[in-house]
Amino acid sequence: MTRSWLLARRGACLFAIAAVAALTAVPSAEAANIVPNPGFENACAGGIPCNWSPSSSGAITRDTSVHRTGSASLRLAGTLNGSSADTISDCVLVTPGTTYYMRIWYRTTSQSVTSISFSAAYWSANNCTGSNANPAAAKTTQPTRDGGWHAITGPTTALTNPPFDAHSATLVIETGCLQACSDTNVVNYDDAIMDTTPLAVSIYGLRALRSHRAIVLRWRTGTEADTLGFNVFRQQGERRVRVNRRLLPAVGALAGTSYSFTDRRASRRAARYWLQDVDVRGTRTWHGPVRVRAS
Repeated sequence: MTRSWLLARRGACLFAIAAVAALTAVPSAEAANIVPNPGFENACAGGIPCNWSPSSSGAITRDTSVHRTGSASLRLAGTLNGSSADTISDCVLVTPGTTYYMRIWYRTTSQSVTSISFSAAYWSANNCTGSNANPAAAKTTQPTRDGGWHAITGPTTALTNPPFDAHSATLVIETGCLQACSDTNVVNYDDAIMDTTPLAVSIYGLRALRSHRAIVLRWRTGTEADTLGFNVFRQQGERRVRVNRRLLPAVGALAGTSYSFTDRRASRRAARYWLQDVDVRGTRTWHGPVRVRAS
């Protein structure tokens, strides 16, 4: 063996050790997410997502034909046993007094769906027994039913005494219906998060309205954390074309605020728009698409 070969071999080994150290030292971006099987990728008996259970008013399956990311989503349909359909997760541990930020993406075309929610039912014991309560978290009573993926977000704080110290929780995904939820009231859910890190921005009420010769895009934000601003894109065939010349600056309000943007160059055939938020780390998140409606 030559000395140069030994030096090269030693360098390769040091590089491999450093690479392993780097991989083990840096936690995954999803490491703090306490939702079990959050992308519904893992399948269990009966074709349902692992760690999730159906209720008497909700039928669930792992749907590989529709998904926002990965290869599957959770398909929740009604069973005519009530005005809502829901599914419940396995027990997870929480810390009393800790605020968690919840988000889930949904997709539906059912015009009878009237609400979407993702919440935590807190329990006093660490095995989801004892006293319990279910505070509000992520919810919308105006779901978008255009077949695109849309997010709902909201904070929730693990209860403290009174009424009790919460040490565990089951997570509840619920679909509300106009009357009784039937098997035609289908909603797909994907990419659930319950994390102690504030979400960058939450978007509510995104809509595009036709006004004379222009299209007006309106939206409202929840808490804005580290958000630089927004871009507006018009769908043209298979492409998304940015229509604002400069980044639309975020106000940075803790309670959120309302925004609007007018696309004066829209053609009569312009039908769909996307919103993109940009944070201080350069991360870009898509919201939409939304169809143009008459004002």
